[in-house]
Amino acid sequence: MGKPIINIGGSHSKHTGHVKSIGNQIAPVTRVVIDGKEQGLNYVQQFDQWLDSCRNKQAPAIDESDYQAIADRWKCHVAWVKAIFAVESAGNSFNPDGSCKTLNERHLTRRLVRKTYPRQAKSIAKQLGSNLYSMRPGGYKGGVAEWQRIKETCTGIADVTGDFNGALNLALSAASHGGPQILGKHAVPLLGFQSPQLMAEAFHRNEDEQLKAFCTFVEKNGLDKYLKAATGSKDPYPHVVKFAKGYNGKWCCDKNGKRKNYAAEIIRHYRGIAQDYEKFTVLGESRTVQGGVVSTAANAGTGFILSELAGLTNITEVIQQITVLKDKANTMLVEAQAMTGKVNELIAQNTEMTQSLSNNRAMVFFLLSLLILSQFGTFRTLYARITDRLRGYK
Repeated sequence: MGKPIINIGGSHSKHTGHVKSIGNQIAPVTRVVIDGKEQGLNYVQQFDQWLDSCRNKQAPAIDESDYQAIADRWKCHVAWVKAIFAVESAGNSFNPDGSCKTLNERHLTRRLVRKTYPRQAKSIAKQLGSNLYSMRPGGYKGGVAEWQRIKETCTGIADVTGDFNGALNLALSAASHGGPQILGKHAVPLLGFQSPQLMAEAFHRNEDEQLKAFCTFVEKNGLDKYLKAATGSKDPYPHVVKFAKGYNGKWCCDKNGKRKNYAAEIIRHYRGIAQDYEKFTVLGESRTVQGGVVSTAANAGTGFILSELAGLTNITEVIQQITVLKDKANTMLVEAQAMTGKVNELIAQNTEMTQSLSNNRAMVFFLLSLLILSQFGTFRTLYARITDRLRGYK
């Protein structure tokens, strides 16, 4: 799994680093031997090495019981929890290469750089360019490409400041991570991590770490009460708007077309997920009812046999009674076969009547045709001959 970078950068010269470890936490190797000469890794190589150590294609996923536990804790429908994850992560917490889903926010990069490196902010802005450093959100590429944007942000800042560790944590602070898409800037102190880097590494370990952080963020910001209220409301939209603004920013529910209506997206996913739950619930109840009917029928049959044998204690009498029941069953079978024979006879008779009716109908149509043709000159003689011939058959 990913191991934290400890004090890489800082006082060391640009594009170089040092191996350093504390306990069992070992920093990435930032010096390598090539052709017998020790050479330092540049910032791009250091970032790639860190991200490679984090990637996890076998990260354990959360299951239905995890979602349900959160819903029970907040006293809301489980579909609300799943809907938020679905909207934030587009259905998956990880990219195909094992990296955690992330989204780089260039406007936050600008804000954090101006706060962290005020004297070097202009140089960093020039180094990063408007695609990575801007007053406005945007420039998103999605998927694995977002990690490329974070890498360029990190290495660009490090090129100016010579502080790779600080640059890495700033770049991760300005990005949202995992299924719940929580900003790295909340790692300290809100979520209890020591740094955004450690938060990103935890999110790569498994989805359970992401779910824990999600719960902490929602509860510490008092947002769970809105999901509870939405669950019991005929009109959940006002409650979901309050949740959305608290979770994703006050501008996320703007209806003027400039921004996605985040609350409406959550409600749309919620309704789809909730309908699936209702279908499964109805199906389960239906199967229960069907099972009850079958069980009742089986019990009735057993009860009939037992009622016939009730009061018989002698084994000989029991055998005789079973024989009597068997004879009755055989008699009923013979009667059923006889009834089946009668039904078959009726079917045969019905077939003959149908055929006769069909023949008579054909004759009627034929005579009508001749009657019509008889009205046309040359066909009158033919008609008379045919009718005379038919009278002769009578």
